Amino acid sequence: MGFSVSGDAIEPSLNLNRHLIPNPVATFLMRVEGDLVAGAEAQPGDQLILVRFKAPQSGSLVVAEIA
Repeated sequence: MGFSVSGDAIEPSLNLNRHLIPNPVATFLMRVEGDLVAGAEAQPGDQLILVRFKAPQSGSLVVAEIA
C-alpha cells in the first residue's frame, strides 16, 4: 500500500549532517560496546552521535571518561 506524491514534494537530496550534526567541529560518532546503565535506550552495536561540551538535558545519555 502507498500513496502518490507529487514531484515537487520530494527533496532532491537528504543532508543528514544538516539535521543531526549541530556543530561539526565538536561532533563525532561512537559505537556502543558492552552494557550501559539500566534504562539506557542504546544497545551494543548502536552508533551514537556525540556532541562535546553540550550541556546535558533531562533524559540525555552522558558519555564520560573517568581518569
